[in-house]
Amino acid sequence: MLNEYSRSYLEKQQLPVGHLSKLKFDSQVISRCDREWNEYLEALGITSKQAIKLVTEAGLLGSAIEHGLSPELIVLSDGAKQFVILIHALHTNAAENDIREYVTRRKISGGTRHDNGRMARDTFTGLKKTCRKLGLSFWQYLLSRITGDETVPYLPDVIRARASAPAPT
Repeated sequence: MLNEYSRSYLEKQQLPVGHLSKLKFDSQVISRCDREWNEYLEALGITSKQAIKLVTEAGLLGSAIEHGLSPELIVLSDGAKQFVILIHALHTNAAENDIREYVTRRKISGGTRHDNGRMARDTFTGLKKTCRKLGLSFWQYLLSRITGDETVPYLPDVIRARASAPAPT
């Protein structure tokens, strides 16, 4: 099953737009077994190991949330491999990533209707990129701000602390 949670996950993982545009995010059951799922992906031309992995993870995540798993669930782990799910390497070309994110969002949503929407999108995008550059979880940062628990420090404090830290030798 692919739904809006699946789409959001695939956008964050930067699935190529060509693959993303082939998928339907309508919360309908696509398959009931691995064979059907693999046939579905192959019919869409999604055949690379990485793309198959991402779309499969997105389908599992979307289905789990659709069936009651809280999207706010947090898995705390000591690094045990059974919890190493939904983790991917980031691209190193930051400029390309910036452009890809805006273009993907614009193509999917048709852009924003109002200046307030554009400002909200730009603000959240900036926060997300800042968190990523600082090695912080954007999701954890948002939850910390919303709940007021301050488990994640304020970004200006992190930036100031890192700027004043001695350079590694």
